[in-house]
Amino acid sequence: MAPDAIDQTAEEMQVILDALEANRDPDDNEIEAYARMKNRVAGEMDALRARVMVEHAKLEENCIRMENELRNHDKAIEWKYGQMIAGLVKAKIAGKKLRSYKTLFGTVGYRKSSTAEKRRWKEKFTPAERVAWAKEHSPDAVDSETVDSVDKDKLPVTSELIWVEGATSSDAFYWAPAKEKKQEEKKDA
Repeated sequence: MAPDAIDQTAEEMQVILDALEANRDPDDNEIEAYARMKNRVAGEMDALRARVMVEHAKLEENCIRMENELRNHDKAIEWKYGQMIAGLVKAKIAGKKLRSYKTLFGTVGYRKSSTAEKRRWKEKFTPAERVAWAKEHSPDAVDSETVDSVDKDKLPVTSELIWVEGATSSDAFYWAPAKEKKQEEKKDA
């Protein structure tokens, strides 16, 4: 664009702006200033929220990394000392009714594991054969809402489609942290 054309365009723009200014209400300046300030505050709030979200994401990543390090440390403690401490606790509670030992930092001991039965499918039956058998012998076990399927937990234990595996109960070693109140009471004593 030639310099004369730029000057002419600038002059035309100035004429338009002067016309707008001449017809403008004096209160418009305050209204414009108010709207501008409100927009500026809203923009700063949005920017602040965006920064907070970024910081939260960084904190979450750090927290996950630190939790993984702590889990690894816990596994190392269990690997190094777990079996030895379990044996010591077993010897301490041998011949007593108690199944746990209380310490200043928590309780260690043994718990009985649950004896839940597990139902397994016999592999010689296809899913279609299972549905056909269940429709004939145990219709309550058939779920027909979307696709015919069989709920093995609703089948009778004597069903030829499943075999029942009983879990044996065993003692499981555990540690439970002491309650804060008890730790404070022991410190004061």
